[in-house]
Amino acid sequence: MGSYSLRWIASGRRRVTYRLRGLWSLPFRLGAARFPGSYLTYQPDSHAGFHQHPEFADLFERFIRHNRLNNAGDSTRLWAFILNIKQVLADKVPGDLAELGVWRGNTAAILGHFAAKSGRRAYLFDTYEGFDRRDLRGIDAGKSLEFNDTSLDLVREVIGAAQTSCEFVKGYFPASVTAAHRHCRFAIASLDCDLYEPMKAGLDFFYPRMPRGALLLVHDYSNPSWSGAKQAVDEFCQEYGEHPVLMPDKSGSALIRKTR
Repeated sequence: MGSYSLRWIASGRRRVTYRLRGLWSLPFRLGAARFPGSYLTYQPDSHAGFHQHPEFADLFERFIRHNRLNNAGDSTRLWAFILNIKQVLADKVPGDLAELGVWRGNTAAILGHFAAKSGRRAYLFDTYEGFDRRDLRGIDAGKSLEFNDTSLDLVREVIGAAQTSCEFVKGYFPASVTAAHRHCRFAIASLDCDLYEPMKAGLDFFYPRMPRGALLLVHDYSNPSWSGAKQAVDEFCQEYGEHPVLMPDKSGSALIRKTR
């Protein structure tokens, strides 16, 4: 099979050539609509043209490690993490980083990287054994126990050297929260809980400890598989007057920057 070249002038001066070979050329030659559910996407100009994000290659490898099926095609979510975390840090919002719902550590690795780079801590809350039966009630009643195919050792391996800036908090949330955690402030919190109960508990815990301008990264908000997560976020936004910004990533993430 031949090749296909896409050329354009960048910044009025620079000629950029992308050569797509083999099957990668088919969506251009035959039309992307013939491949439902698949598309080719560009990297941000700040990365592709100006090389402002040298950490991307390493974080992408960690983002897909032991989780290629879900994450290899979801660079939109990875870029949402990288760009928005960098913005919060550039805005000098005080506080540490945290994640509730770590699973295999793919996004925890991103938080760990930026925690290490900025001299902050990343607090990673999870059972590290999958769902807890206590959360399978109400809107989530009847759901099966999932995400138990992980371990603390696997998460450490995915995060790598940045784990020295991480605290792994194993146990049922919020019972796993210590007195020291209650005195923390958080500039960034990633909530990937899937279920109503832990999502609500996470929002109730982190939001009061976040200064103005802090960032909540909420996974599965627009994913019909996890309607409990959306319900918890909607109730939270109604109570606190916040508004989610929806992301077009695989599982329907949402971003909330604290306005109060």
